[in-house]
Amino acid sequence: MNLSECIPVVHPEIQEERIFRLPHPRTHVPTYYVMDQSHMRTYEMLVVRPEPPQARSWFVGSAQDAAPNSTSPGTVLKDGGLRLFSPIDPFFIVVGLIAEVESKHFCPLEDLAEAAADLHAGRRAQILAKDLDPQHSDLWPDIVPFLLQDWVASHLERVCDTQDDPSIGSVIYRLNWEKVFDELQAKLARLTSCSLLDSAPETIGRQVRKKVANVHTATQSEWQEAQTQVAYDTIQGYVAPWITERWRNTTKSSEKIKR
Repeated sequence: MNLSECIPVVHPEIQEERIFRLPHPRTHVPTYYVMDQSHMRTYEMLVVRPEPPQARSWFVGSAQDAAPNSTSPGTVLKDGGLRLFSPIDPFFIVVGLIAEVESKHFCPLEDLAEAAADLHAGRRAQILAKDLDPQHSDLWPDIVPFLLQDWVASHLERVCDTQDDPSIGSVIYRLNWEKVFDELQAKLARLTSCSLLDSAPETIGRQVRKKVANVHTATQSEWQEAQTQVAYDTIQGYVAPWITERWRNTTKSSEKIKR
């Protein structure tokens, strides 16, 4: 299916969309992201595809099909997967791309982007059992153009220290783990400060109820503990396991210092 054709159908308000194929921040699996540059929003494409023998195809008609007496045969798409576009914070995508390109030194954005592309290309080549030669070195061609977009700079600043470098006439970047963990902690605080049972009863709220041994006799402390665990699980769905472990260890250390 041509994504550029199906996206306006799902999100008709998107005017200047661009599609990027990037590694998922947790699993590194190739994932499509749609950038709505006019509204500064980012969407992750999720695919729901029934397994055979329940698999289906799409019958897609043209604009003329809605007209009376139309004889347009339409088009049959073999892949009947349902594509859903779910909002995602670009913070997760940026962290997933540059977290392993850790350096003690500041570097230009172009160098950071190319290092990220090389790193993820190397991992992808290993998964595909390919030698990383010039033919396969561009396995992630969208990483560099994504990170070099002007609007991504604000999200890079959420996780990086920056300096102006007069010698190159631009900003240079260095990953700051404290900023990354502060962002994750802020997300955790937002998810645990409100009642997930009330705000999202059929999604996250349902997961909270499953964490409680007995919904009828559970104490306030048990409900809060369950909500915190679900909040952690939700965030961890968009963060590599090793980052999650580092974050939680840092949080535990900070709590010990406060005590």
